[in-house]
Amino acid sequence: MRAGRAAGHGLVVAVHAIGNEAIDTTLDSLTDLRRTQGDNAQLRVEHAMFPNPADIGRFADLGVAAVMQPRFVNDFGDMFQGTGLDRQLP
Repeated sequence: MRAGRAAGHGLVVAVHAIGNEAIDTTLDSLTDLRRTQGDNAQLRVEHAMFPNPADIGRFADLGVAAVMQPRFVNDFGDMFQGTGLDRQLP
């Protein structure tokens, strides 16, 4: 896995994922990566929009940064309501 090699060299692993299925699949992969690379691996999910509510806790448990783009609130507007993300934004 290239991400594992990158993490092993101290590089940040950043994966772009939008939507609950993409985020769930990405977190599954990052769970495996965390097991093999340990706590020193720096992991991020870019554009982490519309996760399943259970996945919000997975980000924290795995130490994975969920990188959001505030501009998307404007771009996607009401789509955020009901996702839980509307309560996370300042």
